[in-house]
Amino acid sequence: MRSDHHMPGADPLQAADMICLISRSPVATETLGYRLGQLLMPDSVISLEGDLGAGKTTLVRGLTAGIGSEDPVSSPTFTLLIEHERTSRGLALYHFDVYRLAASDDPDLASDQFMAAGLDEYFDAGGISVIEWGGLIEVLLPLRTLHIRMTLSATGASDERRIELKRTADQVWPDGLAAVLLDLTTQGLMSFCTEPCDCAASADEREGKPSC
Repeated sequence: MRSDHHMPGADPLQAADMICLISRSPVATETLGYRLGQLLMPDSVISLEGDLGAGKTTLVRGLTAGIGSEDPVSSPTFTLLIEHERTSRGLALYHFDVYRLAASDDPDLASDQFMAAGLDEYFDAGGISVIEWGGLIEVLLPLRTLHIRMTLSATGASDERRIELKRTADQVWPDGLAAVLLDLTTQGLMSFCTEPCDCAASADEREGKPSC
């Protein structure tokens, strides 16, 4: 299936495997997370990649609020997992950061350690799992995983962020996502990318350097 980078027609997600957005501000990024969180169903899994400072924690803050949680959100870099208790919707949020499991001399170490700790069981625990640097444990991620990649703006605009949402060819987008994205663009909080970015994630992202 061909990946579309633009919003084609009235129902843009029917054929698109990837949607590319430009967030105009941290408020816009958090609002996207909030609106997405409202759509997520139990056992949703999100793999979150991106430059340092690109707004991953900001997006997760919005996701957490979107499922109805008032818990403060911070990066779980030194604890691997932060659990946010179930909300009135019955959804807990499990916020992972697996970057510290990476080892340059053993690319499988992160997956092995993650599975040995039984953390993959959270994917089917009825909550929402968000995994920062999820690509490090890609072999463990369910097919239903929604992949989100955030990068610093190639234009140099300090508040702009590029946000790519990807799905597999057999995966469906969350119900209502098209309407949410159209609403955010109508409000001027976001716009759709006019140029595709096919560059792969690199070590530069972990050093805070734009990869595109």
